[in-house]
Order: sequence, then structure tokens, then C-alpha cells
Amino acid sequence: MVPWCARIVAGTDCVRQGNQAVRRKTTPAIAAAAGLAAALAGIAPASGAQGTETVATPTTRASRAAPEGRAAPAVAKPSQIVTLPTGDLVGLSTGPTGAPRTSILGRISGGAATSMRVGGATYLIPRSVQDVVGTKLDPQLFNATRIAQRTGGRTPVTLSYASAGAATAVPGVEVTGRSGLTGRGFITPSSSRALGRALAGTSAATLFAGLSAVRMADPGDPAARWPMHTVTLRLIGRDGRPAPGPVGYLNVTDAGKGGGMAFANYKGIAKVSMPSGTYQLLGSGFEADLSAGYLAASPEFTVTGPRTATLDLRTATQALSTRVSKPLADSFAFTSLERNIPGDPYGSSMSFGLLAPGDLPVEFAPTVGPLHGEQALVQSVLAGSPASARSPYIVATLNSKTGRLPAAPVTFVENDRTMTTAKSVVHGLRDYSRSMFTSYVGNESGGFGMGVRLTGPKLTRYLSAGPGLNQNGELFAVQDDESMTFAGWQNELASPGTPGRVFADPWLAAPLHSNFPQTEQPVCWSCVQDGQVIVTSLPMSDTNPRHFGNPDMIANSIRGTYAVLADASTIASGEGFLYDAGGAIPAGAKVITARQSATRSGSPFRQTTRLTTEMSTPLSAAIALPPGGECPGGDSCRALPMLSADYQAAVDVDNRLSAGSQSIGILVHQVGRLTPRGIRSVKAWISYDGHTWTTAPVTGSGANYRAAITVPRGSGTAGLKVVVTDAAGSTLTETIDGAFLLPR
Repeated sequence: MVPWCARIVAGTDCVRQGNQAVRRKTTPAIAAAAGLAAALAGIAPASGAQGTETVATPTTRASRAAPEGRAAPAVAKPSQIVTLPTGDLVGLSTGPTGAPRTSILGRISGGAATSMRVGGATYLIPRSVQDVVGTKLDPQLFNATRIAQRTGGRTPVTLSYASAGAATAVPGVEVTGRSGLTGRGFITPSSSRALGRALAGTSAATLFAGLSAVRMADPGDPAARWPMHTVTLRLIGRDGRPAPGPVGYLNVTDAGKGGGMAFANYKGIAKVSMPSGTYQLLGSGFEADLSAGYLAASPEFTVTGPRTATLDLRTATQALSTRVSKPLADSFAFTSLERNIPGDPYGSSMSFGLLAPGDLPVEFAPTVGPLHGEQALVQSVLAGSPASARSPYIVATLNSKTGRLPAAPVTFVENDRTMTTAKSVVHGLRDYSRSMFTSYVGNESGGFGMGVRLTGPKLTRYLSAGPGLNQNGELFAVQDDESMTFAGWQNELASPGTPGRVFADPWLAAPLHSNFPQTEQPVCWSCVQDGQVIVTSLPMSDTNPRHFGNPDMIANSIRGTYAVLADASTIASGEGFLYDAGGAIPAGAKVITARQSATRSGSPFRQTTRLTTEMSTPLSAAIALPPGGECPGGDSCRALPMLSADYQAAVDVDNRLSAGSQSIGILVHQVGRLTPRGIRSVKAWISYDGHTWTTAPVTGSGANYRAAITVPRGSGTAGLKVVVTDAAGSTLTETIDGAFLLPR
């Protein structure tokens, strides 16, 4: 899934992107579960302060997904949404450092869940079905990563009935055929939601009484690469008795041998095949009444032949907690035990985690014996503000204890001195009730986030900060899963958090425009390599250069188009926007032109905005990136220094200009350079009636310019047009109809 998609897709890239040699051709699609728009911000959330709805969204690290051979700048990749067989919604994404990130959206079936990350796969098993997963339900059915790879989240399954007289219908499965004791069918988002409703009043054991097993039809398990030994895994519960449940096993000295997950049966036993080596077992569990949760790891052990290894949850004896100075409401916590084994060229990893209410006591097992590789005990507390708060806020903490775990309690402390305070203001909306604002905090090994429904334009965000931590946010001004409307999407590049810092944080401030995301080092957002061109530019971005946007999606239709031309020949075009758009450059072509348009209108936006951007650059102007720049293909890749502009205007929270004389800031950028060169001309025009364009005198030099305007009072909107040229022959023409509201 492409990182700039407006979260409208599950299992496929979001827009057509030209020539297959540059990037796999894709088409717009909708996530069958609820639309990808829900993925990072959350849907069906729990009640929060003053009507604010909150969704806990646990995450880990990430990077911009790159086409083959491309470098990956440090930007987050929005989520795909998948529907678990219980109807629970899960967002899968990557964050700024490249690791998978998981977002839990809404309440969890059964009130809590066990999460597992085994290599590149993320599993989530709600408590409502934990008694039948591994026996009647194939654990692979809860492999969220695999579900996301299927178009529409449609998973083929085979059914084994307990008797000839068992009913053919199976909860949560669309049965397509049956012969004797064997059936076949599909698990779909629709059938999963039906199972979720059934589980609200009936146990999983009762619902699946007529079945022996439901298994994924195409498991695709890899063949063994080494001689294998049968190892019997034993899981001991908190009562000292054999317990059913998941057990992870990881080779801690050879990352190439990785690990896996098994499910102990009712006797607490699972049998797996392992190659020779040194291993560790990981696991987690809850008390039956959800009064406490536990994370445990066995001592490391060696496998040289058949043997038995035991994971005992009674070894989890030390309390882990987070103390926050702010009053919290509807808190949610993600607590995980993570193991990472470095390797060349690739390492291996595994984590077991608990997704549960924030006030649930959690205990961990102290480290016993040798410890190879890296280990981290991580906890995030995510919460909204109580109803008594004067104004709404959210809190997102992230803390970790690395290395050996002590035989003593661990308490993390968060207050105004340890956290960053972002005074967020969302502009230009009449109604905030369908919005969702998500904040993330992460580091190299993981991260977490939380989404809230807005009750008004202002939201204060308190975020963990400190060395190695980064923060970023994401906004959906409209998130309506019933009508498939996902509009006003904005994201931001992750940045370091500074303890004690308080800063203003505007979102959706006008004028909306196209943007090449501004990173600390130059990134080749428009590249020429081996006779191919690719361009990535984000429309509907706001006035913060670190923010970037997307076209809206209304009723399964993207409200944007794009095209890439070589001279007069169109080499890529379609519905969507400029994301890795392009293709083969015809022989003799001299100029590359990229165009895109997008429209934003309707409730809850205060005005209709229509954006049209065209950027042209001669191929002869292509440049090599400076050291530290990110460009695919090494020396063979050259950046096409296309022009773009960011704007600064004095608008109120409605995106309304004030009356009288003022100026609009214009900050010019060139792809491949941190500072533009050779800017020859910057011109601007303003329209107060949608038809007549009046010249706005421009002053400035280098990258910084200002356009002088005199704003009349009125009941309509003002439009803005900007044209920029440089010495190499590049041009930018951007027209924003309905850029601002006029003052009354």
C-alpha cells in the first residue's frame, strides 16, 4: 500500500500510477470493512470527555514504502484497514523507522486482546475467541498482515464439521458448499461483523459447537530449510496448571532461523519443529475475569534434538505501570515484551503484547540467565480528558525498559516537564463531529498512538518526548464509513519531541495546495533514472511545510486527477494524484510536465476549494542530489528540480481573511535542493468574485516572497493564483479557487 493513499484501500495501491516498469499499476479500491480512512484515526470509538470519542491505536516504527530500488525517507505510511474474524477493525501501517505499526480501532471484542508480532506478521486475538483459537479456529485467520494482502479482506477457508448432522451454516463464514463433513467458504468483513454481534451474547465455544475446525484454505507456510527437531512446548497458567494459549519461540543467536508461534492445547502442550540452536519462549495472558495481565519469557535454552521447553506465566511477578500527572478518562494501554535479534543482512524479531484498559494491572517476568540480542518492555498509556476538563486534550505516552528486566517493579512517570504540548487548531470546518485526530509517539523499536473525535477546533495534545522519540499527527476532517466519505486528510512528517516544549499546531489552515514534503535532507520526489520519470506531489496540503494532504474520497470516488507528460505525450494519467506517477520517457523528449487537480466541498467544509497545479521542468535541468540526499538507484538517479510553493496567510479558525491591506507569504522550493536556486520570477493574482483576477504585487528574493493584497468584505470566497519560473526553464502554475473566506 502506498504511503500517501488517503486510507481508502485495503490490499491494493490507491491510484493508477502509469507505467508498470516504474511501479505496479494500481486502481482505486475501497476497504470492504469500513474504508481505509478509519485506519489510523479509528472508528466506533469509546466515549470520551465532553462527547469526545477516543480510540487507542498501538503502533510501531515505519518508513515511506518505496518502489523497488528506492531509498525510503523518514515519513510514516498510512494504514490499511483489515477486519478480524470477530469484526474488530485493525489498521496496519509503518512509521518513520520502518517497523510495522498496528492500530486497534474501537472497542475490542471481549474487552481485551493478545497481540503478537512474529517476523513480518502481526496477529491479534480478541479474548472473546481465545478459547477456540488454536483448536477450532486456525490462528492464521487472525494474521492481520495476511488478511490485508487479500482484496477486500476476503479470506478463503475450509470447514470440518463435527458430525453429519451439524448445521451447514457457520457463524462468521459465508459457506459456499458442503460435502459430508467438509465445507468451503469465505470469511468477509460482513460475515466478521455478524460474528462480532453474535459473540456479544454467546460464547465462542457455543457458537462453534458444530465444527471441528475452520482453517485458512491457502496457508502458504514456508518449507523447512534445516534439519528439524520436534520440541514439546508446555504453557503453565497462573494457577500452576497446564493452560491453552499462544506461545512464541525465537532463535536468539541466529536471526536467519527466526521463530514462530504455536498454540498450546487444553493440556497446555504444543509440538513444533525447530532447527538446532538457542531459543527463548515468549507469552502473555490475562486473568479469567480480566483483573490483570501478564508478560513472560522463559530462560534461553538449546535445541540439539527432541526436547521439552516450558513457559510459566507464574514467573511474571513484577508490576509495570505508568504515572501521568494529567487527569485521564477512558484510558487504554498497550504493553509489550519485545525481542530483536540483529542479523546480517536482516534481523528477526518477536513481541507479545496486551491491549487492555489502562487501569488493568500488568506484571512482567524478570530476566533469568543469559540474554542474547535486544529486549524491551514497553508501555503506552493513551487517554482522553475527563468531562470536567475546561478544554479537550489527549495524552499519548511511550516508555520502555531495555535490556535485562529487574526483579523489582518498574514505574514510568510523565508530566509537563517530560512531555511536549501541541496546541492543535483545526481550521475551516462548520462541524467537527465526523472528524478524527490521531497523534503518535514512537522510537526506533516501536510506538503508539491515539485518535479522538473533535468537539471543536481546539485540541491540546500531550505527547511523550525525549531522546530517540519522535511524534507525528494525522487528521481526517470527515470520516464517514456508511457513506464512504473520507475527506480533509492531513498527515505530518515525524519529528523529534522536546521535553517541556509548548507550540502552536495549526491544521488545514488555508490555502490548500500541492506539496513536495519538506524533509531535513533533500528527497527526490521527481526523479529521472534509466529513461523513466516518477513524480510524487501531495495535493490539498495545508500551510505547514511538514504537513501533506490527499484528495477527498466521496462514495468510493477519488476527487482528484493527475497526468504526467513528456513534451506533448501523456505517459501517465488517471484518477487520484501524483504518487510515483510517470513512466518511460519517449526518445527526444525535452520537458517533463506534471499536473494534478483536486476538489474539496460539502459538509462540513466552510467553502469549496478547487486546486489545479502544473509543474514543468526541462530534462536538461536534472541534478544529482547532495550527500545525504535520498534518491533511488545511486549515481544513476537524478532529481528533476520541479518547483513548488508553500503559503502563509493570516486567517482565522474559519480560514477567513481579515479586511484591508495585508500580504500572503510565498515560500518557493525546488526538488533536490534545500534552498532553491535561480528563481527568476514570482507572480501572484487574487480573485474576490471567482472570475476576475487582480495582480497582487510580489516582493522578495531567493526562496521568500510576499504578495500584497487588499481584501474587501463580502459573503463569498477569495481565490489565489501563483506562477513561479527559474533560470533553468522550470515553471509552476498553481490556481486555488476558493482558497479563503472573505471577511463579513
